[in-house]
Amino acid sequence: MDRSERLSGLFAVRAALRKFAERFRVPIVLTAIGAFSLLFILSAADLSLDPAGMRWSWLIWAAATVPLAMFANALELALCARATGRAMPVETAFICSAAATIANVLPLPAGLLVRAKALVGAGAGWIESGKILAAAGLLWLAMATACVGFALAPSPRGTLALVAGTLGCVAIARWTAQRAGQSTSAGFLLVRGAMLGLLALRLYFCFQAIGQPVSLQDSANFMLAGVLGNSVVVVPSGLGIAEGIGAAMAGLVSVLPAAAFLALGINRLLGLAGSALVVGAHLLLARGKRPATAGRAG
Repeated sequence: MDRSERLSGLFAVRAALRKFAERFRVPIVLTAIGAFSLLFILSAADLSLDPAGMRWSWLIWAAATVPLAMFANALELALCARATGRAMPVETAFICSAAATIANVLPLPAGLLVRAKALVGAGAGWIESGKILAAAGLLWLAMATACVGFALAPSPRGTLALVAGTLGCVAIARWTAQRAGQSTSAGFLLVRGAMLGLLALRLYFCFQAIGQPVSLQDSANFMLAGVLGNSVVVVPSGLGIAEGIGAAMAGLVSVLPAAAFLALGINRLLGLAGSALVVGAHLLLARGKRPATAGRAG
């Protein structure tokens, strides 16, 4: 089987999963939310954690990183537009990025479609948008792999992850530089690096909030779980997938699986809540402007 046949097979499987997700959208969403909620509660019970035992000051610190991460997401979308030779205001990118996060609740890559539509609205083509968004997503995965590898080095698995992730970063950065220039390529690396740093910091705060003395370096190991979980197209937002991967990885850094699931779950809920607030505020402001506009037109 040659390379083209293998790629055709992979695309066929992905298309079949997407069709399945679209057909059974409501049951999948309800099942995913139910399973996530149940496992979240069981994880808290396993740690004997209740609201009184939460360290709320750490949770506030975790929530404070969400706007910064959202701004970094917006900068990345604006860079994607720049890579296609178009311009997108950061304000527009901010709202579109938040909407994409909320859209990921659907059991198909709706968030990716929202971002692609934003680029098309800025004047880019669909294929062009797809290429640059795919490159940005692969860079996200490669950098997370390299960071986790660095945290686990010098173990064999850590070294392998570090080398593979670094090579992936170099290849994607070179591809981006050839098409959009070195400054845009460097911008992607800086923004993605900042996003990973914020993710590691927020996970650290989440572990502290549930009373788990996990170091910042060990918290960084779970970044890859979040990235991989969000890549699943059938389960909404990879709900429960990232947390499950994190629980499976917990043994690598001597963290309780229940603690890893809970910390990643809190991290996810904070991100969704922040995006929901931005989208909700935008819709309210837009609704408030319509009557005024209509009145002036009349």
